[in-house]
This record gives sequence, structure tokens and C-alpha cells, in this order.
Amino acid sequence: DVLIDSDLKPWLIEVNSSPSLGRDNQLDHEIKDALVRDVFTLVDAPGFNRHALADTLKKRLQSKTKKSKFRQEDGIQSAIPDLQNILKGDAPRGYGTLPSKHKAGHFEMIAPSAQYEGIRAFHQNKK
Repeated sequence: DVLIDSDLKPWLIEVNSSPSLGRDNQLDHEIKDALVRDVFTLVDAPGFNRHALADTLKKRLQSKTKKSKFRQEDGIQSAIPDLQNILKGDAPRGYGTLPSKHKAGHFEMIAPSAQYEGIRAFHQNKK
């Protein structure tokens, strides 16, 4: 939810965990369609081979039904070639890795930034 002040500056008040994406009017279409596009751009999920995924899932389900002794280390090691095949050699962006600016859609990072650090320092000095 966003509050717009008298200077027409938007302030983020709340982020809903299950926001409504229903579109009841033209403004809803414009805002929510752009939001969904920007989220997918930001996430930047790698493409994947659906057939390789289906084959891997079938193979793993069949091996689990054979009641073979399963060691977690073996499962992780055997998953690497499967994942490389499914993801066609690409990898998702690593945890904590920021997206490039051209992959941020219309999102604007507010923290960390020089402006954020200045505001944070100001408020800490007031305490």
C-alpha cells in the first residue's frame, strides 16, 4: 500500500503477502500488468528444458520406488548433471546477487544507497 503526500511523493506503507491481482478497471490493468511484467523481469529466471525436467522427475520417482538405500550426498552429486541439463547450462542469479539495472524493470532500489545511508545515519545520530 502506498500513501501519496501533499507534494505528490509516494510513501510505501505496507507490502501485502497475498495482494489482489484482480483487474476491475483500466487503471488496474495498467498498473497490475506493468507490475507483473516488472516482477518477472526482476526475477530473471533462466529458461529450462521441460522435457529434461519431466525425464528427470520420472527417473527420480522410479529410483525411489525401488527402495534402494539413499544417501543425501549421492543425491546432491547426481542432481548436478540433471540440473545442468534442465537449465541448459544456465544458472539462476545467486543468492544475494543484485540484478543488473536493465533487469530491474521499473523498480528502484532504495536500500542500500547513498541516500538511504545518509537518512539512516541522520536518524541514528538523533538517538
